Amino acid sequence: MKITRIWTLGYRVLSLYYRLEVNGLDSLVIRQSTIRDVQGISDVLTASQWFTYRNLFSEDYIQELIEQYYNLQRIELEIVSIDQKWHGYLIAEIGNTIVGVIGGGMLTLESGEVYVFYLDPEMGGAGIGPRLLNFFTKRQNHKHATKEQRG
Repeated sequence: MKITRIWTLGYRVLSLYYRLEVNGLDSLVIRQSTIRDVQGISDVLTASQWFTYRNLFSEDYIQELIEQYYNLQRIELEIVSIDQKWHGYLIAEIGNTIVGVIGGGMLTLESGEVYVFYLDPEMGGAGIGPRLLNFFTKRQNHKHATKEQRG
């Protein structure tokens, strides 16, 4: 695996993200989401909901959850409303396609939590989930001195 550190100037912040060469896949990039990512985030969250719950809950119930929590307006607000309790979304993308989403924040000064963690169901087994969670954890530890993380 080859790792390249890249600094970019994005929406109000200077961001560090990593480009990972993953087992023959195109480059996997993990970075803070921006407004341009709203649709891609919604696509991954929606696909994951259907994949996970289609045999457990009614279609109406799943659609209601998607409309309430994964609509474009809510995701856009969550991208720009970053604070101590919500750190926004980090995304994993291959090429220009978002394949993973993680988000969380701090419960206390020393305790962080993952609130959202979804992968494109078609990318299962590619090693994206562990890399995304590891990146999120390291970032929380570094930026917020997290001593405990819950998920």
